[in-house]
Amino acid sequence: MNLSQKFIYRLIGYFFLFYILFTLVVLGTIGAAFSVYQDKLLETYVMDESTTTMRSYIDTSTDNVKVKKVLLDKVKESGTLYVKKNNKIIYQSGKEKLLPLAEYDEWLYSTWQTEKDIEVIFVEYNPMLRSKMKFEVDAKDRYDYLKKKHMSLFKYVKGKGVEKVIGNLNVKDVNREIFRNYNTDDYSKYAFTTFTKKKVKYFIVKKNEDVQDERSIYSDDLKYNKELVDALKIFAKWFSVFNIIIILIIIFIAWLIGGRLTRPLLHYISWVEQLGLEHYQSPNNTKLYKNGYLKRKYRMYDAVDKAISKLTHKLSNDKDYRQKVNKLREDWVRGITHDIKTPLSSIYGYSKILNSGMEMTDEERLKFTKIIEDKSEYIDQLLKDLNMTYQLKNDGIDIHPEPVLLNGYIKDFVSKFNNDYLAYVNDTEISVMIDSERMDRVMNNIITNSFLHNKDVNVWINTFVEGNEAIIKISDNGSGIDPNDLPHIFDQFYRGQKTTDHHSGSGIGLSVSKQIVEAHNGKIEVHSSGEGTQFEIRLPVQ
Repeated sequence: MNLSQKFIYRLIGYFFLFYILFTLVVLGTIGAAFSVYQDKLLETYVMDESTTTMRSYIDTSTDNVKVKKVLLDKVKESGTLYVKKNNKIIYQSGKEKLLPLAEYDEWLYSTWQTEKDIEVIFVEYNPMLRSKMKFEVDAKDRYDYLKKKHMSLFKYVKGKGVEKVIGNLNVKDVNREIFRNYNTDDYSKYAFTTFTKKKVKYFIVKKNEDVQDERSIYSDDLKYNKELVDALKIFAKWFSVFNIIIILIIIFIAWLIGGRLTRPLLHYISWVEQLGLEHYQSPNNTKLYKNGYLKRKYRMYDAVDKAISKLTHKLSNDKDYRQKVNKLREDWVRGITHDIKTPLSSIYGYSKILNSGMEMTDEERLKFTKIIEDKSEYIDQLLKDLNMTYQLKNDGIDIHPEPVLLNGYIKDFVSKFNNDYLAYVNDTEISVMIDSERMDRVMNNIITNSFLHNKDVNVWINTFVEGNEAIIKISDNGSGIDPNDLPHIFDQFYRGQKTTDHHSGSGIGLSVSKQIVEAHNGKIEVHSSGEGTQFEIRLPVQ
């Protein structure tokens, strides 16, 4: 299985997961909404509230009784709320007059003793129940109330069935409903209540305002209504068709997007493989590029394309640089071999003369031993530079900076260097943190180069402060540095254009100097024109 196929299958899996989660979220939302709606229906029944809840709803701490809106909404359509203090009504939510509680059926009212002297009473005035109560006590307005509330009165006569007493509803409309839906559930077309008077059973009937469906879920002969079953079958059929269409759309979109997304990836994988083989060129792909640029539909990979292109150029330049460094290293090895071989030849030759027993004056003997000593010191210095280079490269050198007065340090160095053509021309008292031994190496490399590469040269050391930096400026009046060599003066192994010069150097002295200065958190710069050279060492002031 190739990358494109893996990508398409993975996309299909993600799309299916998203579709399933989306369906679950929708179903969950519907269920949650129904649950909230159902809870709100249950909450409208005031009589089930606890004394603690009623106490939280009603504030009687002042003469002006305050009832929370949530409670008022509950009682608004179902009854009247009364608040009594010491048996005196101090608040009521509606205009209904409170009768003595003995005149109400127990299931028509509820009371709560919220405080010692506070009693809350709720009286439900369901029209049908109120009408029933009026007929039971033969209230004068019982028939008027029945008409006002659009209700009808029926009675059951033995042997004849249901007969209408008063109202707009017909026996034919309600007779079957009464006996089929005696529990008056929400699916009945009519709501009713019954009472018995003088051994006659009466029915108070009204149209059900909250009916949810004109047909009952249950029919007389079948468990499920045939029309409902047919509707469920149609829903299942179309739901299946819908899911098949969604699956086909998912597969098509996954194939379309997968191909578009993986084509550039395959291109970049091939490109990276070519880089691993040191082929630093972008593979030619006309399906992705037009006139050297990514096609519009692949522009989303523009950042990746630029990054790999940049990497390609960098690796190509690095390859050229490695080749150049290798050549410099080879030249350096040849040069360093020559630099060591030449003094060794001198040492070997003069030591043979001294050991040959040949007659010579003390002055000649001293001259030969001095040459041997100088050549030995040169080799020793060369080996120290090599060792220092290795230590700096591997972080193996320890720098131990100490507070030093710069003018005193420079004076001591000039004194130890012991050359009449070296002078300290400024006496500035500056305190810096340096490792004196390591800094001696830096100063010695720079100044020695001035004397080695120039004849009849004078060198001056100047110190001063610039901002937060102490500057050591070493200048000479020599012939300067070749402009072609100047940018590479601190490069390791670089020996300059004049490699045949007797004093061409090892190519590591100034590189070591730069690394030592940087280990002191400083900087070193060089400036040179046709006449003279200036080195500036910048160190942080203590």
